[in-house]
Amino acid sequence: MKALFYHATPYKSLYSVAHNGLRPSEDGYVKLCRSVVDAVCFGQHKDVGDSDCFVVLTVFLDLEDVERFSEQPPSSVVPIPCHRYKGWIPPSCIALSDSDIERFHY
Repeated sequence: MKALFYHATPYKSLYSVAHNGLRPSEDGYVKLCRSVVDAVCFGQHKDVGDSDCFVVLTVFLDLEDVERFSEQPPSSVVPIPCHRYKGWIPPSCIALSDSDIERFHY
């Protein structure tokens, strides 16, 4: 069953995401949230010095391909339940039209 997830990334990365998808972090996973609010908690501390804003992208994935875990972003005093996907997420799984992308300032 397909499910909606959200991923925060610096605005400057949008072109690369549109062409290459979401690449995993050094641990081999792409971190995802189930709400925009939770994604913003993670996004507001990414590459602050390199860009003036970040975006939250909508990602469509099979629920059984995503693993649950918790992580504490710097902006939170408690861990936030989130998810992670092992490997690369192709652009075809990401909503990339202007109306789908939410922009936030640091």
